[in-house]
Amino acid sequence: MLRDVLDPVRRDRRTLTLFTRDGPDDAVDTVRRHFAVRNVDVTVRRTSAPEPAGFAVLHDDDGECIEAGSLSGLSAYLSPDVWGQVFDADRVDERPDRPALLRAVDDGVYVVENAGKLPLLRASHQIEHLATGSEPGTLFAGFQQLSNIRDDFGTWDRYRRLAAYDTDVHVFGSPDQAFPDDESLTVHGSDAAEIGDTWFLVYLGAEWAGVLIAEQVASAPDGPRYDGFFSFRRDLAETAATYLAETYLDKSDLTWPAVDGGTDPVVDDGDLRD
Repeated sequence: MLRDVLDPVRRDRRTLTLFTRDGPDDAVDTVRRHFAVRNVDVTVRRTSAPEPAGFAVLHDDDGECIEAGSLSGLSAYLSPDVWGQVFDADRVDERPDRPALLRAVDDGVYVVENAGKLPLLRASHQIEHLATGSEPGTLFAGFQQLSNIRDDFGTWDRYRRLAAYDTDVHVFGSPDQAFPDDESLTVHGSDAAEIGDTWFLVYLGAEWAGVLIAEQVASAPDGPRYDGFFSFRRDLAETAATYLAETYLDKSDLTWPAVDGGTDPVVDDGDLRD
């Protein structure tokens, strides 16, 4: 199931505890904002003398310390003047002053929690953009209902254009609308519960890979809400693509494109916020 890709990401969630004194703290706000879309819970523990303060501890669900460091140093590194709004795991990792806490926690996974459609659309467009290069690739896109492909302005035409980039395009959804035969892409109607409940996008090419999996968890006046994750990690994309191909395309023993040495695309983490 798609949940078999999603659940391990959820289980790998860690906690970052910030130890600080009472009162306003810009450092805490800076750290909270950075980790708001990452697979980390941020908690604050207010201490008073003689207890120490001004440090951060990363730990797992069992409370075991993974890494610790200076709160001011972490905040200074994450400040807009240094970090900006763009996060690029590979290039930032080359900086010798990168705090050990970030090295321990940044795993290339971005989370969405109780998110509306806008951040998921932005993440989807980043993955769709991977398919516009010169390399051949495979794209799986789940729309929950097939009618969403037609109802969302420009979506059908956009996916037909993506198929013209030497990309094998497969779209999925509950079969609430009939589609004419179209040689440029393949439409899969399915009554499986996970197809109707999940917004997903998976791309695999020789250089790039990306995956978005988000379950609808609620309906609100302004639209459905979702929990899930977004990543350019090839291992997660391959796991999701293999499951979809074996389950819904009736294909097994698949071989995905070999990695061609590409670096992860740049992620604007502001795009993942409502």
